[in-house]
Amino acid sequence: MKTFKFFTFLLALGVIFSSCKKDDDKEVSASMSNVNIQVKAPKSIQVLNMDGLNLVVENIHTGSLNAANLNSDGTHKFTVKEGMYNISVSGKIKVIVANGEKSVEKELNLKAAKENYAIKGESVNLILEGKVSQLSGGWLFKEIYFKGSEKPSGKAYIHDNYFILVNNSSELMYADGLSISEADHSTVLSENKWAKDIEKHVVVQTIYTIPGGGKDYPIKPGGSVILVDKAMDHTVENPNSVNLTNAHFEWYDNHKLDIDVPEVPNLIKHFSYSESIWIPHSRGYKSYILFYAENMENFLSKNKFNETTPFGKIITSYKVPNELILDAVELSVPELFKSKALSMSLDKSFTYSNMPGKSVCRLVEINLGDRVVYKDSNDSNADFIPNAELSMKY
Repeated sequence: MKTFKFFTFLLALGVIFSSCKKDDDKEVSASMSNVNIQVKAPKSIQVLNMDGLNLVVENIHTGSLNAANLNSDGTHKFTVKEGMYNISVSGKIKVIVANGEKSVEKELNLKAAKENYAIKGESVNLILEGKVSQLSGGWLFKEIYFKGSEKPSGKAYIHDNYFILVNNSSELMYADGLSISEADHSTVLSENKWAKDIEKHVVVQTIYTIPGGGKDYPIKPGGSVILVDKAMDHTVENPNSVNLTNAHFEWYDNHKLDIDVPEVPNLIKHFSYSESIWIPHSRGYKSYILFYAENMENFLSKNKFNETTPFGKIITSYKVPNELILDAVELSVPELFKSKALSMSLDKSFTYSNMPGKSVCRLVEINLGDRVVYKDSNDSNADFIPNAELSMKY
């Protein structure tokens, strides 16, 4: 058993160690409880060990804190004075997950808690059910549909694009303030003119942000946010398309070529290189980032810059520091790829969709029963299904 560490000077709280006089033992033992704790991961997960989990026990009335490391099987035994406690466990666990036909070891975050819990009696058995999430956790691109569809006549239809974001953590999160951007660089070009600073930031040509005051759009673990070009039932005009009337937000460019669906809130448009409307690159030459800036006004002021072309035209652009980026997906065409738009730390490779009516969709790594955890290794070739079926069709 690993030693239980006490953060507070327990003698001041009246807790007497076994080294005290035998005359006091009976009096102390009557108010002490031996607690056996067991932390369990979701049944669908094959756990190797729980060596990385830390236990914190807080006495609600005195504020005293006790801490310990759990055993590899998620157990621990400790003794505390009877009372009301907040008990929490957090840290990393090692698990086995399927990776194609193989199984690999992986680390996941686990959290478990019990608040206002009464510890009473000589012996107490406590089981905590843990929730797991990716180490990176947080927000991810779940699906990106940029290719557009094809009408029965064979004519291209490009107004049904969408992005789906997912809360891949085990905690309630808020979508307020999340921004999506399209990288300026095309991955089919032989040289990225921004390459010298690729480890610092991504130069982008759009910035659209989810509105809200901070807690207006709560998203449960595993929940999604759907961002669309036009929140319409596109199957009316094209039976090969999708119905996007259940979208959460749409990007609207306030241009005569665009259509605003009043029932669906608009993203905040901060910047777009297009003088008319923005449509994600239908060939898949561009890459996309998801980021969060706590103060957008300051962010825009600090990261705006101008570029003068050889013809004397001034072009305004923005750079997004890599440390603000929550997720990034590099796109290209396998036979045409020439240079990266994103740092290897953001995305090691790229994924693609080169068929009408298909998307790139993130792979499920673990099914927890009530939700799934999506794969996130910062390698789009490994994390995404290319030419995937559109989830919005179902």
